[in-house]
Amino acid sequence: MFFNLNNNKIKLAQARDLKIKRWEHLLIGISTVLIILGFLFILIISAKPLPPKGVKLEIKKGATLPAVSQALLDSNVIRSQALFNSLMRLSKSDRHIQTGIYLFTEPENLLRIIWQLRTGDFGVKLVKVTIPEGANNHEVGLILDKALPDFEIEVYKTVSLNLEGRLFPDTYFLSPLATTEQIVERLNDSYLEKIQPLRMLIKQSGHTENEILTMASLLEEEAKDHEVRRMVAGILWKRLDQGMKLQVDAVFPFLINKNTFELTKKDLNYDSPYNTYKYKGLPPGPITNPGLDSIFAALTPKESDYLFYLSDKKGLMHYAVTYGEHLKNKKKYLGT
Repeated sequence: MFFNLNNNKIKLAQARDLKIKRWEHLLIGISTVLIILGFLFILIISAKPLPPKGVKLEIKKGATLPAVSQALLDSNVIRSQALFNSLMRLSKSDRHIQTGIYLFTEPENLLRIIWQLRTGDFGVKLVKVTIPEGANNHEVGLILDKALPDFEIEVYKTVSLNLEGRLFPDTYFLSPLATTEQIVERLNDSYLEKIQPLRMLIKQSGHTENEILTMASLLEEEAKDHEVRRMVAGILWKRLDQGMKLQVDAVFPFLINKNTFELTKKDLNYDSPYNTYKYKGLPPGPITNPGLDSIFAALTPKESDYLFYLSDKKGLMHYAVTYGEHLKNKKKYLGT
């Protein structure tokens, strides 16, 4: 009896000791996790001191996450490359890194830095720039040069040389730190983004992308209303099919900076492949950067019996089936 009592006491003591040890292990585990989490939290929210002038860092197109994090580490913007990479992947921000030149003027925590890279917050006040529909590349360059202090117009002329019609007209918020090449790339990327959904329509039209853009650039200048543009597109495509000269006045502001009402007979004979009075067919390329409305009009021409049209001084369009009718319209509405 006495032996059994002692044996029970021993078992109870052992069970109590085991329970205490389990609690000790649990507390040690929790403490370890808390210490690790605390360390990570400090790394995440703490910011590394930066030089007095801050850090200017360029993220180039196609840069990988390891390359970006290494650049940030080398510039003392982040403390831990591994932690930065992990957080970028966990938040899927590694798929949305915005290219450009970033300015880090104050120490920032990791979460803030990740947000900047994901949203394109370059650390400077962005400049609002509006490129109107129908602006040619020369005019686009003048707008950008006026808006951005470090814009290099001569560099622009070189990089935009073969991009007439492909700098999409829109309102942009541009970083004043961006290089001229980056700005041109931004406008061209916008064009590529807008034209992508239309590529099947372009293919079905039987025309090349350059032909559609060229026609759209003519429509942009010839008419302002969508349905009128579609009507004019139908007339111009028909004239091309019949081997007629387009005789579009819209090319002359591009060629010699003159509008319809300033043209002379000598101007109509200006020797250029863009002169649709002198040469048959479409001009070699776009004369302006057309908007989506004009591109759609070029893709969806309206059929009619008309072969001629003119715009009066009020901007109203008048159509004719025959050249004789067209001459009557010229006399009636233009006095010529």
